Amino acid sequence: VRVGVVQISPAWVDSTEKMRKASDELGSGIDLFIWPESTFGSMATSINSLEEIVRDVAVVRPPFINAEPAKKLGASLLVGGRNFTPETSEEGPYWQTASLFNEQGEISGRYNKRHLIPIGEYVPFENYFPALHEMAQLPDYMTFGYSDAPIADPHGPAIGVLICYEDLVEDAARK
Repeated sequence: VRVGVVQISPAWVDSTEKMRKASDELGSGIDLFIWPESTFGSMATSINSLEEIVRDVAVVRPPFINAEPAKKLGASLLVGGRNFTPETSEEGPYWQTASLFNEQGEISGRYNKRHLIPIGEYVPFENYFPALHEMAQLPDYMTFGYSDAPIADPHGPAIGVLICYEDLVEDAARK
C-alpha cells in the first residue's frame, strides 16, 4: 500500500486547496492519502459522501470548509474532523473523528477518538458539575468514542487509527 501523508495546517487560508496541491505533487500510484485532523471541520453523521458536504448548518457547522479539492483524488482519503448527530445543538456533543472516503468520495468508515485530552477537550466530571466546563472556557462539549475497531477499507487493508495524543495511550496503540 502506498500512502501519501500531507501535513498542512487546516487553519491556513485555502488549506484544502493546498492539501490537494501537495497530494497531486506526490504523483500517481498512491492508494491512500492522509490529511490532518480538523481538516473537514464539523459535519453531521448523516453525511455519507464528499458531495453532501455543503454550506448548510443542518449538516455542516461553521467555519465552512471547501471539500471540492478532496474530490477525484484517485485514491482513498483518511481525513480528520468532528462529527455530530443531526439533532445536536451547536455546543455539542461532538466526536473527534477520522473519516475514510473511498475513491468515489463515499465514506467507507469512521473512527471516533476514544481518549480525549482532559481540560483541552473535556473537563473531568463536567457532566455532574457544568460550571467546570465553563471555567475551563471550552467552546464545545466533546464525547468519547467507544470502538477501537479498525476502519475497514473495501479496497485495501483495515486501518487502525489514533487521533492526536491517543498515540501516547499505550493500551490504545497496542489494540
